[in-house]
Amino acid sequence: MPNSFVNGSIVSLPCEIRPGMASVENEIRIRVPDRAILAFVNRSSILRDPAPDSSKVREGLVKAVIIFFSEDDVRLLFAGQDVEPSNPARVPPAWLESNAKLVS
Repeated sequence: MPNSFVNGSIVSLPCEIRPGMASVENEIRIRVPDRAILAFVNRSSILRDPAPDSSKVREGLVKAVIIFFSEDDVRLLFAGQDVEPSNPARVPPAWLESNAKLVS
């Protein structure tokens, strides 16, 4: 695991983006092994959205904060609501290493 990932790091993650229920949010889906993380996040959490006003599903990037980091477990906090399965969301450390990038 890269030494740059620590508690409090802000990372970008690949996701599917859909319109949210309100004009200030988007629905996101992040595919992790064996499940998906679903959430409604504030539009300011979306780092890359190729078509912000589109009603179609599109690929983009969303921000999350690493609030717990160890060799065996990582928990990501999303600035949003109705996060399934939970907020903070648990992800495998190897998945984080392969998919996340630090936000500068």
